[in-house]
Amino acid sequence: YFNRMSDGIPHGWIEYVRESMKTLIAQYSSGRMVSDYVKDYYQPAAERNSELVEDDMALARRLAAWKSTVGGRFGTVKIKEIMISGVDNEQQMLLNQDITAQITVYCGEMRPDELLVQLVVGAGDNDFASMPHIVNLTSVDSTVNGTVYKGKYKINDEGKHVYGVRVFPVTKGLASPLDTQLVLWG
Repeated sequence: YFNRMSDGIPHGWIEYVRESMKTLIAQYSSGRMVSDYVKDYYQPAAERNSELVEDDMALARRLAAWKSTVGGRFGTVKIKEIMISGVDNEQQMLLNQDITAQITVYCGEMRPDELLVQLVVGAGDNDFASMPHIVNLTSVDSTVNGTVYKGKYKINDEGKHVYGVRVFPVTKGLASPLDTQLVLWG
């Protein structure tokens, strides 16, 4: 930009801008935006609608019946124990180190297959500084205290990290674990 010719015009800069426009304008056009919306939002919404209405709305009816009882039943779920290995006494996590989570959940009136247990890990001090990483934990055992869920995560970012455990009620056909607006954090 500062390298100007005798006419006072930065010809090199103008060429740089022209080349940038050739490669970038196609990515930032209204046509691309409409295409992205159709692919990312409208098409999945239409497919979801088809799922809900097929077989005389069988899925929609089943989900409505499940949602009518899940609030009270999910209220009986308790996180009994959280064991995290790979974290030192000062809660420091090291780069490229595995963190293993073992969570014992008392399912209460919920079935173990109706619960999604997740380890949530991300950069931060007391809260997540950016979008955290989410690891779905797997049910590995049932004890008298509850169902045991396990999973591993490898720290890929330097710096301080925080973690948490959360439990959602889920059922087959639910569009997202967030649909019920129910979550238990531990």
